[in-house]
Amino acid sequence: MPNGLFGGMMPVLEKGLDLSVMRHKLIASNIANEETPGYKARDIDFQKELNKVMGKSKISMTGTHSSHFAIGKASSGGIEIQTERGVGDGIDGNTVSLEREMVKMAENKLRHDAAMTLLSRKFEGLKSAIIGGR
Repeated sequence: MPNGLFGGMMPVLEKGLDLSVMRHKLIASNIANEETPGYKARDIDFQKELNKVMGKSKISMTGTHSSHFAIGKASSGGIEIQTERGVGDGIDGNTVSLEREMVKMAENKLRHDAAMTLLSRKFEGLKSAIIGGR
């Protein structure tokens, strides 16, 4: 099979799950720092990063394993972490909006759940094929 066992979808689903976990951590960090003076909310462009895996641009990973991401600097493991500037700056320079972060968290959960459902169905189909539909 030229595209692997799942027709090339496995790397996309795997990276989608990795990205949703990374984004969840960033959003949780933003929420935890809601009242930290000068804190700038951080996020990733989920679609842009997923497109890299889908062949629309090349992905370059660093680290000991392709699924390991370190959260910190503006670019991490080939994943561009964006800092939100000027978006709802408070008097103290903090850009975190609890409402915006909660919406992003809900959207991210939907993406994660969708990828998990697709992956689960792929494996259920494989299991059914192996055991003969019993």
